[in-house]
Amino acid sequence: MTLETVGFIIIALVGVILLITFISGSLDELVKNGFCYFYKKFGSESNMCKQQPTCDVVIKPESSEELARFIAAYSILCFEKSTKSLKMKDTDCCTLEIKNHPGNVTEYNVTNILEREGGCNSLENSKIIDDNGQEMDYPGNCGISDELGWDIYGNIISDQELILIKYSDELKKVIVKG
Repeated sequence: MTLETVGFIIIALVGVILLITFISGSLDELVKNGFCYFYKKFGSESNMCKQQPTCDVVIKPESSEELARFIAAYSILCFEKSTKSLKMKDTDCCTLEIKNHPGNVTEYNVTNILEREGGCNSLENSKIIDDNGQEMDYPGNCGISDELGWDIYGNIISDQELILIKYSDELKKVIVKG
């Protein structure tokens, strides 16, 4: 081989590596994701493959409306981050640690905040879970898609200390879990 051919091969390999890194994040993360994919295929679970939330936030809301606003804001951030990524997958976005409970919050309250403050342009929520656990159409106007899910014990945030906000690739929505 000539020196020129070897140079072209090296440049091509570097280009391919840069393309893979750009598409999948860091090369280290690509290797880890590949390892975890095959590890899970064989029915095992590794601590290295368990995902940790990317943020832990301590909040001290002074009203139930403020708590709903926190949940709405972090849900929008989670949705935008997860759907803009080329590697859409289940993502644990944020854990909210609630230090005081100013009152009950339902999915209706969070969706109402989204509607009033223009958040439905970023995260639509056309269906909500009522206090009895029944799915119903949101009575306002928060888009035509159901991009926010509610997986709260008792369907009302009342005394939960931790709320997980995550994105489900399978459901294509943000899940508020507590």
